[in-house]
Amino acid sequence: MALTEGKFSALLFGLTHVLRLMARRREHFKRRLGQRNLVAQMRTADGAVARHFTFCNGQVRSARGCHHAPDMTITIMQRPTAGNIFLVAYLMTHTGRMDL
Repeated sequence: MALTEGKFSALLFGLTHVLRLMARRREHFKRRLGQRNLVAQMRTADGAVARHFTFCNGQVRSARGCHHAPDMTITIMQRPTAGNIFLVAYLMTHTGRMDL
């Protein structure tokens, strides 16, 4: 299944909510979020889709578009690759397997 611009954008938007939910449900994750303040962004190579995530004092904020000075950037060359990355991460999280 090809990952369209809209689907990739929605996936990144949903990631914000997953991170916030994890922080509410998992005390260890919440403590870990509070250890560093940084801005991470994910984007497509052509810049058509981008979202940045701000981790500050244990809180997660997110906004559409590129940040002017991110601490790290993950650039996805092809949208189908992005879908595969998220699928593998999901499977590893829910099955406990690291050999996928």
